[in-house]
Amino acid sequence: MSTLDRLNLRPQEKRLVIGVGIFVFILLNYFLVWPRFDDLNTHKSAMVRSRKKLAEYKAEVDKMPEYKAKLAKLEEGNPMVESAEQALLLIRRVQDQAARSGVTLASQRPVPRVNIKTNDFFEEEGLAISFTSGDKELVDFLVTLGGDNSMIRVRDMDLKPDPSRSQLVCNLTLFASYPKASSRSTPPPAKTTTPSPTVVPPPPKPAAKPAAK
Repeated sequence: MSTLDRLNLRPQEKRLVIGVGIFVFILLNYFLVWPRFDDLNTHKSAMVRSRKKLAEYKAEVDKMPEYKAKLAKLEEGNPMVESAEQALLLIRRVQDQAARSGVTLASQRPVPRVNIKTNDFFEEEGLAISFTSGDKELVDFLVTLGGDNSMIRVRDMDLKPDPSRSQLVCNLTLFASYPKASSRSTPPPAKTTTPSPTVVPPPPKPAAKPAAK
């Protein structure tokens, strides 16, 4: 005897119970089983992405000797300068380059350090200058600055003709990058070996005198 027979249901009631059971079964599959069909593909895609990212990380790790060589080359080309001397060094370099290019500086002022962003290896020093020059002198001045070892670059530039329309009034904001003292690789301190204390042997005991007869 089946379960439906034990319930003493009529044929129409049995069909209704069976229909409700089938509907509940389909509903549970729709909400609980069918959404999980794509989980395998999702996990496979995530695994492929993880392996690809791991391969990229390994490739970057393998490039560490190359990066260290480039860093050493940059450090050799840009000697370390104390922070107190950076502003003065930048002013001197700009003045020298301006004199070589035939540019006469009208004004120059350091840019406050609080407005300068730095990173872990370099710190920047800024200088705002203004001058009036011709086209050729301006181009020579900018090209000469770009080839400087201190990596001087122009961050802001404002150009306009002077009242005579024969020359340009230039306002430039220059920045130079200098290696930080902390970015230099310092060799580990030499180990000092403490000499072991020398043990002084005790003085020999005097020989015993023979007893007098």
